[in-house]
Amino acid sequence: MNLLKSVLIKTLLWAATFGSFALSCYYFYVGFIVDTDSEMTLYVTYATLLLIASITCLQFACTSLYNSMNDGVKMVNNPKEVGLDAIFEAFRELETSLGKPWIGKIKSIRNKVIIFGPNADGEYIYIDTFGKGSINVAFSDRPSFIRFGEADKWRLEAQAQPESLEDIIRYTFVTACILPELAQRVQEFVDTGIADLTTLGIDRNEELYIFDEDFSWTGQEFTLFDVEENEKLEVKALVPCKTFSITEPGGEKELFSLTRRIFHFMPTYDLFKEGQKIGRFKKRFIFHHVHFVGDTTIGKLELRSMNATLGSNYQVKLDGKQVGTVARQLNINLGNVVFDNFVISAGRAEYLPLMAGMAVVVARQAQRDKVETVVSMADD
Repeated sequence: MNLLKSVLIKTLLWAATFGSFALSCYYFYVGFIVDTDSEMTLYVTYATLLLIASITCLQFACTSLYNSMNDGVKMVNNPKEVGLDAIFEAFRELETSLGKPWIGKIKSIRNKVIIFGPNADGEYIYIDTFGKGSINVAFSDRPSFIRFGEADKWRLEAQAQPESLEDIIRYTFVTACILPELAQRVQEFVDTGIADLTTLGIDRNEELYIFDEDFSWTGQEFTLFDVEENEKLEVKALVPCKTFSITEPGGEKELFSLTRRIFHFMPTYDLFKEGQKIGRFKKRFIFHHVHFVGDTTIGKLELRSMNATLGSNYQVKLDGKQVGTVARQLNINLGNVVFDNFVISAGRAEYLPLMAGMAVVVARQAQRDKVETVVSMADD
């Protein structure tokens, strides 16, 4: 019965999507053939509202599309109508960078929700069984919306603001990475009944590195340091900066390299590991996210921008599993303004040359974003 109801709702949403879109096209057409400007404005307004309605229905009809277009909220299909209590019991021992979950109340939601956090900046994630057929996993930075009982007020003071650079980096990356991974785990639990309780978010097992651009007359150079400022890798490219070679400091053996393809509409790179080509990496044409993807000999490689408190933040995945992140360096200084400086996290040391290569792609994308912003401001 539940499955039939879910199918019926999906069918109605798809019908509403196509119906609204067809009517929108019709009103656009009528708007451009009417005689008066007032009629044209009216029909174009109708058409625009219907187009927005069709896009909204499409997002709810297609969960994957909704999740890809929304960074702050992820939807989980729940045809089995798994309850909030069952989800909480399955994940109550899940360690995350926001702490373990607890049952609480949000002012704008009638029922109880599962809450992770808040942290020292008031950021938290909550799980809400929205209706019977879906679950929302959402991010918020408004702790005033939480109804704290006397037994839970300690949570507002539980997370102390970190002081060291390493802790600040880990702390700031938390909300960027947890939300999509948590939603995926909840979906897997709903589908299979099995909960993945491995630590979620950037933890002490992931190493952090600083990726700084160095001044060069002959091309472009980067150096990758650990948090103790020890050099780990060098990245060099000669003008016209087509091939970026990654080696150990002062070393000649190439660990990883990427070569930019010239005659491609979208940015495209050939990837090489120790001199052997492992695949091609290309930017996909997507409006709401920067997304590079490529099939390689080490797995399906993805580089995807993500929502966070910093700019230019990316997840790196192999076969759907996160292997690291790249984000803008936190401290604002002259070096950050003139050159590209990033922070990298890597789950395993073997991924470090790959992560350095992905940081190069992010740095070049950041340069393109700067140019587009300048052009946009000039047009205004």
